[in-house]
Amino acid sequence: MNQTDSILMTGITGSLGSVLAGRILRSGHRIRAVVREQSRVKALARTKQILDIVETSYNDQNLEVILGDVCQENIGIWSKYLSGVSSIIHCAALLDFTDN
Repeated sequence: MNQTDSILMTGITGSLGSVLAGRILRSGHRIRAVVREQSRVKALARTKQILDIVETSYNDQNLEVILGDVCQENIGIWSKYLSGVSSIIHCAALLDFTDN
């Protein structure tokens, strides 16, 4: 994979996804992150906050955050977001911490 290709990634705000994304971004690759949130501004802020927690330094040009939801058909994204994607990394999971 060359560094101009993007990696489509789910779960970037989770434990595994954030650490993996940090390594990918530090190596100079581009990530197109699918984040479940109400607005792109909130999604970007939450993603950057999580990446700061795992002490990831990266070029802002290498991170694109798009709104989506893995529970929706086609993970809730338009097919145009697959253009330029050479790999997909799926780290999202449905978690429920309630006592049932």
